Amino acid sequence: VSKQGFGALVAHFCNIAISTVIEGIIENANQCEWYLICYVMDTTFGTLLCYIMLRMVEAVVQKYCVGCCGNGDFMKQMFETGEYSGSGMAKYKLWISQLSLWLVIVLISKGILFGIYSDPVVAKFLNDIFRTVLRPVAYSPELELLMVMIFIPTAGNAMCFWIADNFLMSDNDTNENKN
Repeated sequence: VSKQGFGALVAHFCNIAISTVIEGIIENANQCEWYLICYVMDTTFGTLLCYIMLRMVEAVVQKYCVGCCGNGDFMKQMFETGEYSGSGMAKYKLWISQLSLWLVIVLISKGILFGIYSDPVVAKFLNDIFRTVLRPVAYSPELELLMVMIFIPTAGNAMCFWIADNFLMSDNDTNENKN
């Protein structure tokens, strides 16, 4: 869960930055609406992108690096998410390596999604949809902010963390939970 928390924190600050940039380049854009757009896209398409990229990295490491990159066992463990065999510093290094990989994947996902948002047609389409979604609370900026920053993310994070936990957890952890 800690890797997910760091990833969510990085995504949160990226979403703030992206919503600020979008507000400056798209006519009638609202930073609050764009934060929600970024957030919803993260918990849907972003999660899928992260999953695909993680599996691609694991496949590449498995095929090309294990056995040829000096300490193949460490390389393999480094990319087996949720596996922290060893003790002391070795365990810490594995966790840091996996966290670093996860944060790079999150940032790449954010970049891909930003590229999609930057298209004027897509941006207008998303802007119109989310303006409609937030219309019931648009009369109150405070309520709109609560919806965008607290209520909707709480529900979305619960779903997203559960999904991501299933693909970040090691297979051994999954099998132990089933028994």
